[in-house]
Amino acid sequence: MRKNWTYEETLLALNLYLKTPYGKIHSRNPQIIELAKILERTPNAVAFKLGNIASLDPALVETGQKGFDHRSKMEEEIWGKYQKNPEDVVYESEKLWRNTASTQEPLSALEEKLDLESVVTGSEKERFVKQRVNQNLFRQRLLAIYNYTCPITKMDDPRLLYASHIIPWSVDAQNRLNPRNGILLNALWDKAFDKGLISFSPDYKVILSPSLKGEARAYFSQYEKLKILFSEKFPPQREFLEYHHQNIFIQ
Repeated sequence: MRKNWTYEETLLALNLYLKTPYGKIHSRNPQIIELAKILERTPNAVAFKLGNIASLDPALVETGQKGFDHRSKMEEEIWGKYQKNPEDVVYESEKLWRNTASTQEPLSALEEKLDLESVVTGSEKERFVKQRVNQNLFRQRLLAIYNYTCPITKMDDPRLLYASHIIPWSVDAQNRLNPRNGILLNALWDKAFDKGLISFSPDYKVILSPSLKGEARAYFSQYEKLKILFSEKFPPQREFLEYHHQNIFIQ
């Protein structure tokens, strides 16, 4: 007998979709197998669910991918909530995931690591934890999209890779978790991008700020005008790059 998906199960599927490259949405993916065990469903059923959710993702559809077309009202409802308030929905899904998967660290452990009791309390503490959780999920999504590799330097050690926002977190709340508002960069390039010392043209070529001098300029010059092969599924949105070039890049 077919078992209908609950709200909580669909929310867990959304959480996993946000962390999974589109090309890895299949029944052999270990994370899909893990979620299938938790939900007591088959890996095929979970993979199919993620494919349905993918069909609702405009960032994916814009790149020519379609996902599956058998989505349910529950999927549309949750995706609609995610579109309107991505931070709250992502936080809710991550909290549910951490409470469900035995291999995941609970949010209470994150609070202890951050030593929040000595910094903030009450609703302010929840807001701070939510921000950290959402930023971490955004990073996980970019790591998956870019196959754990900086597209410029090919650095592939996750400990040295950062999820760089193109339009800063504080400026555009609606696109904080949009993968097309992010680039996975190694630590040095992340800092240079954040400080406006480098940028990217609409055709994805590296641009250097005239303010770069000395050895710093000598280092970055080897990449100047290099066309970057960003992810085909979620390339940086050109309008976001234009914002960075006009408002953050030092010209």
